[in-house]
Amino acid sequence: MATKEKALSGEEIATTFQHMREELASLSGKIGELQAESEEYRRVQETLQSVDAGRKAYRLVGDVLVERSVGEVLPAVTTNLDQMTKMLSELIKLREAKTKAMADFQLKHKISMRKVEHFNSPLFEEVVMRFNYFRHKAHTG
Repeated sequence: MATKEKALSGEEIATTFQHMREELASLSGKIGELQAESEEYRRVQETLQSVDAGRKAYRLVGDVLVERSVGEVLPAVTTNLDQMTKMLSELIKLREAKTKAMADFQLKHKISMRKVEHFNSPLFEEVVMRFNYFRHKAHTG
């Protein structure tokens, strides 16, 4: 059986596209946060690798600062860094997939975005996008 795709109204198209943009922005924000945190872990790892394994080290566990040795803390830092790196890689792949899906949706529904230097706000961009969609719809019937 062939699946029949439901035709979306102009409002649904604009809302869906705006939701896709917001989701992509949120994902990019999370990627940025994770990149900053992993960079911090990388610096801590580099620092601890050059220190004697028996030296005191302090680690924040929840809200409690715990005294440990470098030998105990370094493996945990390395494990956390590895996990963050894997998660970062997955999030970047997800962002690429969502970017492609949004571009395909934009192309399919002939959505054009215009940036006006003085009106550089998401609300203004949405108004322009909707105007262009309805203007195109009026000319094509």
